[in-house]
Amino acid sequence: MNGLSTVSTAARPNSIIKSQLQCLRDLVALSALPSIWTELRPTAIAESLADVLFRIIHVDLIYVRLKVSITAEVYEAARTRGHSKELDGLRRIRDAFAPWLEQRLSISPVTISNPIGAGRLRVLAVPIVQGSERGVVCVCSRLAEFPTEYDCLLANVACNHAVAVLSKPTASSTVCHPIAANPYRYELLRAVDYIKENLENDLSLNTIGKVVGISANYLTALFKQSTGLSLYQYVIQQRVEKAKTLLRRNDLSIGQIALQAGFYDSSHFNRHFKRLNGVTPRTMRLRK
Repeated sequence: MNGLSTVSTAARPNSIIKSQLQCLRDLVALSALPSIWTELRPTAIAESLADVLFRIIHVDLIYVRLKVSITAEVYEAARTRGHSKELDGLRRIRDAFAPWLEQRLSISPVTISNPIGAGRLRVLAVPIVQGSERGVVCVCSRLAEFPTEYDCLLANVACNHAVAVLSKPTASSTVCHPIAANPYRYELLRAVDYIKENLENDLSLNTIGKVVGISANYLTALFKQSTGLSLYQYVIQQRVEKAKTLLRRNDLSIGQIALQAGFYDSSHFNRHFKRLNGVTPRTMRLRK
């Protein structure tokens, strides 16, 4: 009995220390986000914020909604276990968090029905406020003990970094700069430049790798590590941004815009455009 008690007492401090060290490591990792995000577009920041929180907090569902005060545009991202990153259920997820989006509910955590699965989820909602504009990050878990103090700390720190970056005019820049200290920064910037100059052409990983002189697999790993985005995500993001510019031209059909932006057909174009902007290209053109 005494032996068991001694083991339990000794194990608990070790467990606490381990958790504290992990939290410190996560905080150090989060401290790098502003330098990564500074020149990323808000769409990429939303995606990266969702990826980072999903990885370090280990939850079941994350929903990010950013509204940039400079442009008043809305950017969304969601991650959930057991589903692909490109969620078809984004509308259901958005509806589930409507009380926070409409500022009717500010207290968290609370429990809601899982919008894309069975059971219930505990919600930690962190507001993203820039002047008069309001966004939110909703972090959700099935665990009864969620959120812990560490969960709250990490979520709030990451969101504060997002607010700081999005409040700057450079957050809407079209250029994606990797971390300045990366030894392969020249190759990464060359990849970014090549992508932006050839959006309507073949942009396979092998093609980009040959241009910058790095193997496709290594380039993919470097790009993801430096920007928080895969090369594929960045290419799609840039093609959608080019399409948004082309939509201002009334002499181009939606099909022609899709081809000039580098999408192989209108269906492929519409799917990615709506995923990143919440509306179809035709709807956005009518609004303008």
